[in-house]
Amino acid sequence: MKKLVLLIALLVSVGGFAQKKELLKDIEAINFYGVDFSHAKVYGAKESGEHFKYAFQDINNLFVTEARKYDVAKYLKRRVLGVYIDDVKARISDLKADDIFTTDAACQLEDNTIKDIVKSLSVKESDGTGVIIIAERLSKAKNRGYFDVVFFDIKTRNIIDSWKADGKAQGFGLRNFWAHSVREVLKFSESALK
Repeated sequence: MKKLVLLIALLVSVGGFAQKKELLKDIEAINFYGVDFSHAKVYGAKESGEHFKYAFQDINNLFVTEARKYDVAKYLKRRVLGVYIDDVKARISDLKADDIFTTDAACQLEDNTIKDIVKSLSVKESDGTGVIIIAERLSKAKNRGYFDVVFFDIKTRNIIDSWKADGKAQGFGLRNFWAHSVREVLKFSESALK
């Protein structure tokens, strides 16, 4: 019985990603808007909220300073017209350090929250497709980061497609530890979009 349930779950997820590929097939180029940590919650970590704010800023900087390693075009299988991280970095600066933490090990963002994040994103481009990664939860207890990868229409801010993905966190230092989970999410997206 367990094997049957696992098989059904696998078939549903494969079918879901086949639909994603279909929804995104005509999109050849994107604008990338970084990783939004404005609603992320951290569970089970000992570092301070201020340390996390610095790490969140630095994770976004990696898309510029280590562009080969964090190659959005490679992972999302589309030409990247630009990497624009100023807005997500401004949102991180506005975070209250104490609000970053949670005692809910399974907290998730509501669909409306994700839509609101996309609608409130400050962009200079007037059309095309945007992509943003939205952080939901960073669980030190599980050494995993949980995210939403969101493709959206820049003009209307309507979500074209999105999916939840998580990645293993590892590495030396707070930034590198959680940046690894972001890279794992990008790798997962690459394999899902093949």
